Amino acid sequence: MLARTYVLGARGHACRGTLVRAAVRSDAGVGARHTNRVLRAHASTATASGDKYEQYEAVIGIEVHAQLKSQTKLFSPARAIFAEAANSQVHLHDAAIPGTLPLLNAECVKLAVRAGLAFGSTINLRSCFDRKHYFYADLPQGYQITQQYHPLVSDGKLALENGKDVRILRMHLEQDSGKSMHGAVPGLSLIDLNRCGTALVEIVSHPDMRSSEEAALYVRTLQNILFHTGVCDANMEEGSMRCDVNVSVRKRGEQEFGTRCEVKNVNGVRFVRKAIEFELRRHVDLLEAGIRVDQETRSFDASRSITVPLRTKEMEVDYRYMPDPDLPPLVITEDFVRAIRDDLPELPTEKADRYVRELKLKRETALAIVSERYASDYFEKVLELGPDPVLAANWYKPPSQLSKHWALLCSLPISLFIFLARIPNKIPCAGYRMNC
Repeated sequence: MLARTYVLGARGHACRGTLVRAAVRSDAGVGARHTNRVLRAHASTATASGDKYEQYEAVIGIEVHAQLKSQTKLFSPARAIFAEAANSQVHLHDAAIPGTLPLLNAECVKLAVRAGLAFGSTINLRSCFDRKHYFYADLPQGYQITQQYHPLVSDGKLALENGKDVRILRMHLEQDSGKSMHGAVPGLSLIDLNRCGTALVEIVSHPDMRSSEEAALYVRTLQNILFHTGVCDANMEEGSMRCDVNVSVRKRGEQEFGTRCEVKNVNGVRFVRKAIEFELRRHVDLLEAGIRVDQETRSFDASRSITVPLRTKEMEVDYRYMPDPDLPPLVITEDFVRAIRDDLPELPTEKADRYVRELKLKRETALAIVSERYASDYFEKVLELGPDPVLAANWYKPPSQLSKHWALLCSLPISLFIFLARIPNKIPCAGYRMNC
């Protein structure tokens, strides 16, 4: 059936003069029936022995979409600020007004190159932009500008705390779509184009991860690096970093990959872990019951900690990629890359090594400090006032109670932090006693 779609006005009101009609099939009934069948099959085996799950190995790859920390959008001068009034940050090009042309934001190129250097990737001096065609009401152009065939960044790796390296396949620039809001007005879908055209870097990993915990560690480590390098604010709750998780299983010892399913737009580290855990059990349950796993795209329902189907392989869109005729190849120089490399800030692992080497902190404590977005910056400010580094660091060291509440800890006035850190005896905190 046809769903009526309105564009939100600057004050959040629906503007009937800007009606957009979108052909959207209502497949809710089909999806619900399919989900119920899967849930029944899953529930029937939930009480069975867990041995069958040990016979299988997970194969996980993750695509991360990180919003670049630029003031304006990728191809237009419109500002890119979170939580502004709906449709208040829309340029003519974002709204696909005929006759407008894209103009590449040089700052976004610098940030993408910085991300590539942080992961030890190859920076391609020549890259190209392509059009990815698909229809949806929150994509006025009818296509997304991306880098499908010649990305800006290739290869690289991300070292995890467990000693494993996850290989990076590629990173490329692309523009974000707008935001659709369903259910705010009965019978209507509202469109906010503030996010449309916002600059993203998509980071695609190889399928190197073998557990939900390893995948969560990968996302958390990547999030930390993007934040510390100033590439992205990495706030998954606000949507500035989202994950598409590709999951399959295979019998242990086998080399061939199983049929994968993709869980789209997961916006939290713990949700990544829960989505993978559900998918792994669902795949094994199906295979053990003699049922084929269909390749499909799914969505994670955080309220029930399950995934639900969006579309199957037969329904996959042919994106009809083609070179963007309005954008010439992007050509950068070695000097351009060298200047960004020389300006690259200290990476979290390098900072942890320095804490161990110069401040004589334990490795566990150093990693705890650099593992959170604001903790290491606050710790650096504390050290400027001259307290004993080991005493101050103990407030961050797990399993202290305050180390679980980084936002509270980093909001303390530094003078109060110094006073507490200098107290030589044990300090009770919410029923937990910490050695300081």
